[in-house]
Amino acid sequence: MIDSASPEVGLQPFLHTRVICLAAPSFALSATDGQLRGTGVDGFYDQDRRLLHTLRVLVNGQEPEPVDHGQQGPREAVFRAMCRQPGDPTSAPWLLVTRERAVRRPGSGESGDVIRLHNVNSQEARFTLSVVAATDLADVATVKAGAPVDDVGCEQVEGVARGVRWLCPRDKSRVLLRAEALTTSADGRTAPAGGLPKPELLLDREHPGRAEFRWQLCLQPDEEWSVRLLLQGKTTTVAGHPVPPRLGVPWQTPEVTGHERMAALLKRGLADLEALRLAERSSAAGEREDQFVAAGCPWFLGLFGRDSIWAARMMLPLGTDLARGTLWTLARRQGSGTTRSPRRPPDASCTNCVRPRHGTGTAWSCRPATTAPWTRHRSSSCCCTKPGNGVFPRKN
Repeated sequence: MIDSASPEVGLQPFLHTRVICLAAPSFALSATDGQLRGTGVDGFYDQDRRLLHTLRVLVNGQEPEPVDHGQQGPREAVFRAMCRQPGDPTSAPWLLVTRERAVRRPGSGESGDVIRLHNVNSQEARFTLSVVAATDLADVATVKAGAPVDDVGCEQVEGVARGVRWLCPRDKSRVLLRAEALTTSADGRTAPAGGLPKPELLLDREHPGRAEFRWQLCLQPDEEWSVRLLLQGKTTTVAGHPVPPRLGVPWQTPEVTGHERMAALLKRGLADLEALRLAERSSAAGEREDQFVAAGCPWFLGLFGRDSIWAARMMLPLGTDLARGTLWTLARRQGSGTTRSPRRPPDASCTNCVRPRHGTGTAWSCRPATTAPWTRHRSSSCCCTKPGNGVFPRKN
């Protein structure tokens, strides 16, 4: 088994070198080689919880050498690497490794990676492929603070595809990772290969939360082999947490003619905005779905009044539905209490205010009546109070 490096303690992780795949409220972050090594902010997330922090691909116990990466829209990324033989005077690769990542919203598919191996050598290649996985099921606020979290224990799951399951003892959140070999048809499409042998699954006794899938492979010259790693998570969230939108985008898509670069820019911009969509469903309005745009990934993937209103305002030329959904969502959190300071009304949205009870990093508003009682602010410089007066009365 391969140990993951320990994360930096007490420091907020940097994001400028991360590759982000996003389909709110799900997202994944990694380095430019696609590996998840259990460090910093890297991992697969859903509903402000980290589902996996380690997902390393190894060939004969070594990481492939990265050569390229690219994003295909906000949800998908491709990472390319190669393996070379030590002592080979040509330094030519004998194996190409392609890692295709996709993030899907809950209910719209499964997130995960597809690993494609291609023997580009003129001889038969025999080697061991390993995938090492682990998780801590940490919430975003803990990851942002750089606080250490113990890994969650795992167990083996048998089925059509062999898998491993992690279960959090604190709140019964759970994660399932399955490995499914694929076959490629003549037209390039992939499908599950039920006849291929299942991988060997090793559970690390020294690290109870770490699992390793292992395949012994033999590829002929120019032969390809693929495996799909599927991730399913069920996390415990508090009432009032944003949900994935069920309806289509609340705006019209304009058509740009005569300017290819402008058309491509608009298409990508709307795709990024669509990936930030979240929704709230109000039972008082007959389960009406009010959509809004989250402030950003990963720290503020939720309703952030100022940023959400800005986005809705700039989208008015394409329709009013996004503005309506944003305003309705904010109106349901309209403050009606009193504060000790006249500086800001109690309904103002603020990043220093109360967090939901389970510690998520999502900031809702200064009156999160649907998430937690009113409590003392985390900062004396909060925009809603004077220094030293950080208490709101709870409305009964």
